[in-house]
Amino acid sequence: MGLLSVAIWLPIVLGSLLLVVGRDEHAGVVRWLALAAAVLSFLVTIPLITGFDTAAVGSSSSRTCPGSTVSMSATTWASTVYRFGSSC
Repeated sequence: MGLLSVAIWLPIVLGSLLLVVGRDEHAGVVRWLALAAAVLSFLVTIPLITGFDTAAVGSSSSRTCPGSTVSMSATTWASTVYRFGSSC
């Protein structure tokens, strides 16, 4: 899984975990988990920001599925055609 995918899915997964754990009885634990999730999500995006190439045309954080001409990137996600059963 690419770093861009981790940066997208990590907050979603950790937020879902917080929804499961989030009870009034566990308020302190939920606050610490929320803080840890936010910091971890931020730390994952630092390599994306520092590795961004402003001179390159197109997206510098993209990946291409093997055997496909479809590029998975943050800027072209809306126009991407997804194939069922694809591991990419």
